Amino acid sequence: MGRNSSSKNSPGAGFTLIELLIAVAIVGVLAASLFFGLNPAGQLMKSRDAQRKNDLGQLKIALDAYYNDNNRYPDQIGSNIEGFVRGGPWPPYMAKLPKDPLSSQDYGYEAAEDGSWYRLYAKLERCSDSQNTIGVDCLRLYNYSVNSSNLAAVPTSTPVPMATPTPLPTPIPKRVFLS
Repeated sequence: MGRNSSSKNSPGAGFTLIELLIAVAIVGVLAASLFFGLNPAGQLMKSRDAQRKNDLGQLKIALDAYYNDNNRYPDQIGSNIEGFVRGGPWPPYMAKLPKDPLSSQDYGYEAAEDGSWYRLYAKLERCSDSQNTIGVDCLRLYNYSVNSSNLAAVPTSTPVPMATPTPLPTPIPKRVFLS
C-alpha cells in the first residue's frame, strides 16, 4: 500500500492526459497564428508579381537594344514578339524570352505597325499592388504595363495637388477702457 501511493508522486510518472491536451492546444494555436500571420499564399503571389515586373523590365532593355540595331521595334504577331516563343531564345538580345511564372497566362506585346513604339502587358495577381494600372480592375486580362520610352504614359485620374490658400489672420479687436 505504501509502495503504490508513492508511485503516483514519483518524478518519472509523466504527464496527465489533460496536461498533454493543453500543451497540444497551445502549440496548435501558436502554429495557426504563425501560419496566418506570415500568409504564405500572399507571399508567393507577391514574389510572382515581382518576377513579372522584373521580366518586363528585362524585355524593355532587350527591346531598346533591338531598336538601336534596327531603328524600329519588332513587329507584333498575335501577342508575341515577331513570332518568338516565350521561353525560347531571342538571339542576340535575350538567351531566353521570359514567360509568366504561371503557365496559364502569358505576357502581352503590342507594337505600332511602323515600329515606332511598343507596350508590354502582364497580369499581376495582387489587386492591391501599388503599380497596377490606374482604373483597371483585376478581372481584366492585363493590369500592369510597361511602355517604350518614346510612348507617352496614359493619363490617369490621379488628382493634382493644388496649393491651399492660407487664411489671413483675423485682427484682434482693440479694447479701450474709459473711467
